[in-house]
Amino acid sequence: WKIHKKTCVPLDEVVEKLITAPDNGALREVLKWKGRMNELTATSDAADWRGVLKLEGRMEELMEGREDVICEYILRVFCKAHQLAYCSTDDTKHSMKLIPLQERRVHLLGKMERFRDQADTICAVADNFLSFARREEAESYYKRARKVGEKHGFFSVECRACIGLGEMAMKEGRTTEGLELLRNA
Repeated sequence: WKIHKKTCVPLDEVVEKLITAPDNGALREVLKWKGRMNELTATSDAADWRGVLKLEGRMEELMEGREDVICEYILRVFCKAHQLAYCSTDDTKHSMKLIPLQERRVHLLGKMERFRDQADTICAVADNFLSFARREEAESYYKRARKVGEKHGFFSVECRACIGLGEMAMKEGRTTEGLELLRNA
């Protein structure tokens, strides 16, 4: 500890040296957003959905020109905040705002070739549509999730999609189709 204490350089000094280095333009760009991202991360980690949602008006600004992985993280944080808000308040506006955010994540995850996360998010969108009795949209998303699951061998996603489709078919009186889907699950 004593040796470390003598040789240790404060993190701010290290960051300052990195920023001023001539070949670190990308790092300078990332660190420019550090304060806002730290605020977003801190409120998200604390499950402070109110704090995150206060930043929602600046979401596009946070995402502008960022790498896909950062944009996906930002979208995921706002999705989580709306889910927590809905669970806490039962206010359906949060669930409705969640759907377009999830749809953006689906697109971005596909672009990033993170197909497992994409398929899980597609199922989440279907679940949300189903909660609003928008059966056609829900069915479309469950079928889409099933295709992604089949294509990439994600059996749990296929199962989840088949259960969703099967339960919908059973409720609509299509018992033969529903039972077949539920057996596939």
